[in-house]
Amino acid sequence: MNETNLDIAKPQKLLKAIEVADILNISRAFAYQLMQQGKIPTVVIGAARRVRPKDLQDFISESLSPSFSSNESRYIKNQTKGFHNSD
Repeated sequence: MNETNLDIAKPQKLLKAIEVADILNISRAFAYQLMQQGKIPTVVIGAARRVRPKDLQDFISESLSPSFSSNESRYIKNQTKGFHNSD
């Protein structure tokens, strides 16, 4: 059986497609396309698809071109960090 470790003490807000689109500065339709193609992993809840902030960060990191500056990388990381609960 496949087990997943969940840290319930640090819940994350799952991102909607429109939030993914805003972070990536793309259209909502293109965000849905990336999610449906599995390029951005999703959590399926009924008919809804959501994205964990870590999965979006991983997608961004894997998509970086070699010339991408570390300042730009930090900016994107900070954009997704706001979606974590820090209680």
